[in-house]
Amino acid sequence: MVKELSLFDDEGEDVAVGDTADIPSDSASLYEALKTRRDQIDQGIGKRYLSCSKKGPLNVHSDPKCGPYATHNIVGKLEQGQIVTSVGAPLGNWIHHDGGGWSLAKFEGHDALLPIEE
Repeated sequence: MVKELSLFDDEGEDVAVGDTADIPSDSASLYEALKTRRDQIDQGIGKRYLSCSKKGPLNVHSDPKCGPYATHNIVGKLEQGQIVTSVGAPLGNWIHHDGGGWSLAKFEGHDALLPIEE
């Protein structure tokens, strides 16, 4: 199977296109790893957030589908100033993070998890 390879510049524009059959195997695996990481970045995976809830600790839920007011699925809390990293793609306003589950990025009109620009 031939896989096509694209490299991007800082603006996300293609700067090189080819297939991995033309690349030595060790380089091909590096390119595949870079492509996988690029896909993750595009989905928001690995993005860091600062907890800044105005109503005290921010709830961490095991499942976002029950909504922000569900209490049966609270598995933890994020303290003010705590930094978490997303481990999956966001689901609407919910961020799946390494703090043990899902938390809202915005709650009742204000930011609860602020993205950290790096």
